[in-house]
Amino acid sequence: ENLFWSTIPDTITSLENMYHLNLAQNYLHGNLPLNMSNLKSLEIFDLGGNAGLNGSLPSSLYELSQLQQLDLHGNMLSGSISDEIGQLSALTLLSLFDNRFSGTLPSTLGLCVYLEYLYIHNTN
Repeated sequence: ENLFWSTIPDTITSLENMYHLNLAQNYLHGNLPLNMSNLKSLEIFDLGGNAGLNGSLPSSLYELSQLQQLDLHGNMLSGSISDEIGQLSALTLLSLFDNRFSGTLPSTLGLCVYLEYLYIHNTN
């Protein structure tokens, strides 16, 4: 656990060769960067336990085709999970619990055939 109190800078999306981004257990707040599609090499994305991240998931997140682990638990993210989640076909872990998501899980989640761990409790 660190004590970074900040928003996620948009410039982080220019790190095209990054494959592991762990900003968990900080005090990050605000929205996720809108243009995440430049993070083409990203395999692990962990923003769990920040409590202050809010807003909906940007559509560019679903373009990260190499993503294997997506951990967004323990924030205040809202909105629905897009049908585009099926594009994240390399996912092995998806952790969305303790957020404010609404709606139903899209059937396209079934396209994530490598998914082993799905944590969605304590959401709307």
